[in-house]
Amino acid sequence: MKSLAITSLVLLPLFGISQITLDSASVIPGIGDTIDYYIMNNPESFGSVGAAGAKQVWDFSSISIGDSTDLEFEGVSRFPADPDNTNLCEQYSGFTGIRIQYKSTPSDFYIMGTRSGITQISYENDSLLKFKFPVAMNDSYTSPYQFETGGLSNTKRKGTYKVTVDAWGSLILPYGGLNDILRVKIEENYNDTTGRIRPRTTVYSSTTYEYWQKGTGSYVMSVKYEDDDGTLDTIVTYRKGEQVVISPVDTTKEDTTSVVEIQPKKSLQLFPNPASDIIHVTAQGISVDTKVHLMKITGSFQQVLEFNDGSFDISDYPSGHYVLLIEGNQYEPIRFVKGN
Repeated sequence: MKSLAITSLVLLPLFGISQITLDSASVIPGIGDTIDYYIMNNPESFGSVGAAGAKQVWDFSSISIGDSTDLEFEGVSRFPADPDNTNLCEQYSGFTGIRIQYKSTPSDFYIMGTRSGITQISYENDSLLKFKFPVAMNDSYTSPYQFETGGLSNTKRKGTYKVTVDAWGSLILPYGGLNDILRVKIEENYNDTTGRIRPRTTVYSSTTYEYWQKGTGSYVMSVKYEDDDGTLDTIVTYRKGEQVVISPVDTTKEDTTSVVEIQPKKSLQLFPNPASDIIHVTAQGISVDTKVHLMKITGSFQQVLEFNDGSFDISDYPSGHYVLLIEGNQYEPIRFVKGN
């Protein structure tokens, strides 16, 4: 198992940012790229992927760290020539051993096929469309596909691949907070019929949530619920902290993946905690009209108030765990509990 590199930078999620979009230059890996991922320990204990919609805060800071592996992008072998492609590469992960083959153009991003050992499945004309650039909230497209591999095994596959951009906001992982996150929901359903003499049919379905960050290639986090043998499995993977953008990036610059240096955050004091009616917040340098966000960790409740004297009446709020955020990206977020 590789050790986790811990960073002390925790980024305050931003709520004044505009709609997040992904462009082709910021999400497509190339041949030779290597991305390090962790796979969550005890993924069966994973709770919820969180709410859909705009300005979400997904808090996964408590997920447990497991083994790590490399996601490598290599040249594609034994694949039909495609003179129109601008980038054709093959993703290999030690998690499954299955290689996924991608093609990207300035306007599209396709899954071209898969390879496991010597078994090659090429979708050809039924390539699965993953993104049309720029990728934005509420984008949705479905790729139906049906093909036959031929050969002795003669696998026939028929199904659909649906991609929906259902949310954007900020993501909190064990090493800190990340802004500019766009969430992509992928629903895949197909039947495989294999064999010529005694055909055998396998039903496969999965729903995957990928959290993409503007300015970085490949997803930051993936939560996959799959059923390929009658049992629902959960697979949670997330990238290492040093490989993601821990501060918002200026995408007008040539290098959109460079990390922006940020100043240390100022601390807040909140009391009492837990609280049932009034909380008091103290900090230096906050003006009375500064916006303060009070929200449940689950995202089911949120209120925006002005700081004024730092006292907030929470007596009518639902019970549960909350986070208080000061706009301006200068102060650490602080958690508190609302009791009955």
